[in-house]
Amino acid sequence: MSTINNFAVRVFAGACVLLLQAAAQAATTNYGNFVAGTVVYQNVTEASVTDSIPLYGAPTISGNTLDFNPVGFGSFAQNGTSDITDGQLVLDIVAKPGNAIEILQFGEGGLFNLIGNGTAATYAKVTAIFFIDIVEVDGIAIDPVKLIKSMTFTPAASGSFSLPTYSVGPWTGSLSVDLENELVTRGTQFSLGATKVKVDLDNNLATVSESGTSAFIDKKDFSGFSLTVVPEPTSLSLMLLGLIGLGAIGLRSRKKCTAILRTE
Repeated sequence: MSTINNFAVRVFAGACVLLLQAAAQAATTNYGNFVAGTVVYQNVTEASVTDSIPLYGAPTISGNTLDFNPVGFGSFAQNGTSDITDGQLVLDIVAKPGNAIEILQFGEGGLFNLIGNGTAATYAKVTAIFFIDIVEVDGIAIDPVKLIKSMTFTPAASGSFSLPTYSVGPWTGSLSVDLENELVTRGTQFSLGATKVKVDLDNNLATVSESGTSAFIDKKDFSGFSLTVVPEPTSLSLMLLGLIGLGAIGLRSRKKCTAILRTE
């Protein structure tokens, strides 16, 4: 009987693993590739381990901006309950030939609402942690330069809004990552700079309530990875710069772009 029970447990455990794997696969959507002005966004994928998707929704390109419009990306708790909504975005940013990704800028925003005569134990919280790997420099693969960065928020830098200090209002978050400086700090040699970057965003909203209170927070918009390019000088520009000196040409010989991720 013990052997049979052990076998049944193993079969049940194996079935659970398969179901969990299937659920994880079902909660992933690859939106594909998006060609912008100076970069290509590749394998833009959203996933969630807590909720059905889409949360971010399929992105669109506007100029050099990858823009998302979240659908039902929120968290709500009341009368002593708690809730968390986890959303993940994974993608590669590849600079077009002659360009480099100099700065990544991220931003997001939404609304929070806390109701009741509660204490700081009733709160709404947002976190946004970025795992950023620089995997190519000047178009050549390198041992990844791994970065872990977090957003800071307003009106509370921690992203946690609690009673009685806060009740209702908008929130925003931002982060700027200077990839060129990261390469210089690590002694990585380059001419153009970072040309391929992998970004993995783990973004979640959480709410906790007390008896007689409620907490709500959501994400309203997600404009992502907008890149601004400093153009490489034209031949005429180079000729004019030549009148000033070769040093000036050197300062303007690289195209750079800034990636901005914003949700508000």
